[in-house]
Amino acid sequence: MAASSPKLEASPSEDNIFANSFQDLDIHSDKGLTPSPAPSQPSSDPPQAATNNNKQQNQRRPKQKKKQDSPKVSDSDEPLITPVGDPWPRPYHFEGDGLRRVVPYHFTYNTHCKERWRNRPLLEIYESEFRDRPLEYYRQSMIRGTIFVNGRRVGPDYILRNGDLISHTLHRHEPPVTEDPVQIIHEDEDMIVINKPAGVPVHPAGRYNFNSVVEIMKSDRGPAFLPYLCNRLDRLTSGIMFIAKNPTAAEALGIKIKDRTGAREWQDSANCV
Repeated sequence: MAASSPKLEASPSEDNIFANSFQDLDIHSDKGLTPSPAPSQPSSDPPQAATNNNKQQNQRRPKQKKKQDSPKVSDSDEPLITPVGDPWPRPYHFEGDGLRRVVPYHFTYNTHCKERWRNRPLLEIYESEFRDRPLEYYRQSMIRGTIFVNGRRVGPDYILRNGDLISHTLHRHEPPVTEDPVQIIHEDEDMIVINKPAGVPVHPAGRYNFNSVVEIMKSDRGPAFLPYLCNRLDRLTSGIMFIAKNPTAAEALGIKIKDRTGAREWQDSANCV
């Protein structure tokens, strides 16, 4: 007697798998297996609602793109300031070519609103008064917040008023100067007499800050050194300068220079035969 083969019964989970596999196929079509129409039962998320949501999102996207394309000042009115502070030691570096260089740094220029600037747009002032950079640079700096007024971000169309403080933060690159030290000719408790090297400005001005006689002497003597200049020489000129160590000595020498009552004495240190 032949043994009957056991009857294989699909488990409920297998029935569900096969049913789900053929649920969306039309096996009666002459052209083979093709997708069947979508079921008519309503689902928890109707397709119409999803379509409406997509339409609403598509309608919003052009507005967002247009808003991003138009330049505007940042929502935060705090300026982007990276002050140089008072770094010690001074950021000098030497490359062996006889020049004193300064590592580039961020610096903020400050200027008060002049009378001829009042009631005029900020960008117009930069266009007429500060021509060392392109106009678009100043426009973008106002948008980014590196040009600001009274410590706040403003747009290019800001109208200047009396008392406004205009600030401009930029990456500063100072020109190099000679690496020769400042020669000290005489020094006592009140006064220093120096021989200023040519090509070095006396005090910070224009493109020069750390590469000036005052800052070089501060670097040599420490942050507590406070010089009082009694006379000045042009940047390209070398010669004798008097630097007082306190206000009293500076005032006394200033009066002598003004009244022409100071006496000069020449001393020859050469050995004569």
